Amino acid sequence: PLSFGASWSSRDFAVTAREELERGHAYSIDVEYGAFAPGLHLIAEASFGDVDPFTTTSFRGAHGWLAWRSDSPGRTVSAIEPIVRVSWADIDGESATPGGLLLTPGINVYFGPLNRLMINYDVWRGADDSIDAESLKIMLQAAF
Repeated sequence: PLSFGASWSSRDFAVTAREELERGHAYSIDVEYGAFAPGLHLIAEASFGDVDPFTTTSFRGAHGWLAWRSDSPGRTVSAIEPIVRVSWADIDGESATPGGLLLTPGINVYFGPLNRLMINYDVWRGADDSIDAESLKIMLQAAF
């Protein structure tokens, strides 16, 4: 199954200790192919909008997530799912964070429909010579 989505957010931004408000907006479009079932699953999104309408600081970004979930390989493990996520963001205007690129390869091991062990390795490359970082994350999701 293929599905498309779009969203819009509008909210007031305030300057501290002042009554002045400025309306800011954000927009997003996305596409999804597949489902949380055995087989291919893809989610892609693009977004842009206001970070701070008082300084006309804005953002734009893109995000992609790709996974392939197996059928049950045995009695204990119900599925194995290698994944990769790529996220990119850029900030235009006054901001302490210029944006950058995040790459996350990983694997999910399912023990039933809701319980899983997630192992991800994040690689962050900051834009404009900002800080680069890497991290290993091992997470457990347990439903009971």
